[in-house]
Amino acid sequence: MNRNMEAKNKGLVGIVVVSHSNTLAEEVINFVKVFKQEDFALENGGNAKREVYGTNVENVKQAIIRADKGAGVLVFVDMGSSVFNAVKAIKELEGTS
Repeated sequence: MNRNMEAKNKGLVGIVVVSHSNTLAEEVINFVKVFKQEDFALENGGNAKREVYGTNVENVKQAIIRADKGAGVLVFVDMGSSVFNAVKAIKELEGTS
């Protein structure tokens, strides 16, 4: 990414998708890419390496860090522990855990 694109992206909110199913997260990301008109960060906060079914706090934290270009990050979750892991990751990143 060149410097002009990086400077432009600093004003855009990033998006992280967290799901128990890596396939679901990837399909949501692919769907968003079809309609994407700006080059905002879009990350899989689930188990992109497919080590286990589900996700964990560290995966979510790393996805948030990658997606945060300075304007914040929206974290979309599916259910259950994805919600817990996303909230815990945000709290740890804020230093309030």
